[in-house]
Amino acid sequence: MNAVTIEELQRATNHYVRAAMESPLIVTDGGKPVVLLKRFQQAGKSGRPLPKREAWIASLPETADSAQTVSDDRDRG
Repeated sequence: MNAVTIEELQRATNHYVRAAMESPLIVTDGGKPVVLLKRFQQAGKSGRPLPKREAWIASLPETADSAQTVSDDRDRG
């Protein structure tokens, strides 16, 4: 793992950020490691799956007038 000082990072930020995308980079201050720069990775899928759209729509109450449904919902407050 490569290392760079804060001062070097300030002088050539673009270079070191691009380098950290390929391999993690330790940033040091006074010879001591303070930060680890590495490529950001999106989190994988987690949580529960979304319900099936058609099943959800079928579970909704039937109504002839959506404006009336919205009005009734507002009245319930």
